[in-house]
Amino acid sequence: MVCAIARAEREEELLGKLREQLGEMPARGVLGVRVRSLEQATGNAPVVVIAPDAAAYAAQVGGWSVKVRYPVLIDDGTDAARENIARFVRGYRPERVVLAPGGSGQGVRAMVEDAAAGAWGATDMEGLEAVWERAGFVPAGAVVVSERDPAWTGGLALAAARGQVLIWSGTTRGRAGDVIKDDDLGALRVAVARGLESSGYSWRGLGDAIDSVTLCLTRPSRVAIKGEKGHLALTDVIGRHADGGRFAWCGMVHGDAQWSAYRAMCAVFLDVEDAWLFDGYPKGFAEPFELDGMRGVLEASGLGVVHDSGESGTVDGWRGRCMGGVDAGLIHVNTKGHNTWFELVRGRAYGSDVPELERPSVVHFIHSFSAQNVNPNQTIGARWLEMGAYAYAGSVHEPYLGAFVPGTALAQRLVQQGTPWGAAVRVDGGPVWKINVFGDPLMVIPNAVGEAGADEVVIEGGVDLKDRMSEQLRAWEFDAGMRALVMRGMDDEALRLAKALAGDDEKFVVGAVAGHSLRAAVRAGDDELFLWLYDRTSAETKGHRITRDLLWQVGRRMVSGGRDDGAVALLRGNIRNESADADLAALAGIVSRSGGKAGVAAMYDEVLARKLGVNIRRRVEKDAKRYR
Repeated sequence: MVCAIARAEREEELLGKLREQLGEMPARGVLGVRVRSLEQATGNAPVVVIAPDAAAYAAQVGGWSVKVRYPVLIDDGTDAARENIARFVRGYRPERVVLAPGGSGQGVRAMVEDAAAGAWGATDMEGLEAVWERAGFVPAGAVVVSERDPAWTGGLALAAARGQVLIWSGTTRGRAGDVIKDDDLGALRVAVARGLESSGYSWRGLGDAIDSVTLCLTRPSRVAIKGEKGHLALTDVIGRHADGGRFAWCGMVHGDAQWSAYRAMCAVFLDVEDAWLFDGYPKGFAEPFELDGMRGVLEASGLGVVHDSGESGTVDGWRGRCMGGVDAGLIHVNTKGHNTWFELVRGRAYGSDVPELERPSVVHFIHSFSAQNVNPNQTIGARWLEMGAYAYAGSVHEPYLGAFVPGTALAQRLVQQGTPWGAAVRVDGGPVWKINVFGDPLMVIPNAVGEAGADEVVIEGGVDLKDRMSEQLRAWEFDAGMRALVMRGMDDEALRLAKALAGDDEKFVVGAVAGHSLRAAVRAGDDELFLWLYDRTSAETKGHRITRDLLWQVGRRMVSGGRDDGAVALLRGNIRNESADADLAALAGIVSRSGGKAGVAAMYDEVLARKLGVNIRRRVEKDAKRYR
């Protein structure tokens, strides 16, 4: 009882002072002030630590302090981990990247709670409560994790960095793109409510202590609407009472251990310095959503802005801008369409046209169905997330434009009013609806964290990645050495090594060695080198959807300039079912020059012999009539 009374007094003192200082500021703005006040008391060190497993990751997060912290990522040996680490390093620009030693095993719950407490200088959760009490600190959010779901890694980072309550759920890992079962949804809502209630902090309305809930779980993110065809967004159902009244803004950080850690660490440590705005609406289509105002707000706040609209808002404009990758911290797109395609001012683009991200990005996508299925595939939202977006707002079903916050208002909320991500993208006072929020709902732009020195971080048993890389290359361990070069953000050096090895003995640049540097060649715009590396990668790498899409990005540029018959043959052998109409159209002209109408018709017939989606088949059949 004494503890509960002390907690209530601490909460009322903090929130009372804030209300007095901030006056009539809406609850979402107050939440932003609370997040920023904690960030400003912390220093981020220019060091990135790479852990080989989840246990080592937890140990490193537990080494944070209230004054100094550093990003920790997981290298599980996959291509996705390699690219996530490389992308993060390019965005964070650290002085050092350190390989941490492996961790020792213990139960997940004990490991997470000990690390979350350790980051605040406590030894356990009871001690953490005492630390918060002495500091007069009141948590602004809660993080939901499960011992049976590896996405707890993101939850640990967000709980430790933001000072949030941990709520344990008994759920097991699912698929984020699926529809949640009624029983599972009910169990999740009960777990959240019980966890919040047992925390002892007020949570039942906006503006009290707990105003944010982050689901660090890989759970189905769509909710069936009884008696209707469409779906609701899980992240707009959680955070609501039974009557639909909101008590918290919710976000979801999902994925395996390395993905969830990546998404959380990006939200905590990266800043947004520039933006890409793409208006796929014709002029006058929806005036409140035109992006001139958004551009003005962002530029006035010091962000660099690239703005495409009108004649540059076409599919050709999109593909031209995306060639070689996009380097923007915030991406906003106005468009319409379905889950695998989106219409622009002129022309149609596909999920496969989502660009390579040079740095991690925050993406706001105004579109009807982009987040309908975020399981790794060729749908739009899934591709943004797979390409490295660490925060994404998109719809699970037709929401109508009124469900979205227009670009100008969104920019005002994010960069002028300091509204956290999860609240900024939601229409105030709206009913439970269809916009899903992926990523840390407490992320703020710009990041308000201070700086700490690299010498303030000592990783016991750690090895500098550059030193390890040098050892590997001297020992002719080119697979590991090339991988390390890419992860360290040293694309130029990786490509120089590939060329040097090719000149010395091509047998060294095969399989994984070629695969590691493949995307670096795309980012460098070296088309010929990309095709040479592609030819020497493994069959598995060639068959991956991202590799095929990068092949098309490079090959499309080459064939449009009338170059390289080899590229034409490669593209013809890799026409994609999900964008077959666009792929065939890109090749028809050049094929007709050598094979005439009959040659083009034969190419169309080859594709029509496949099993295609109904809409794609209809479009391909229509186009094929030109060559009959």
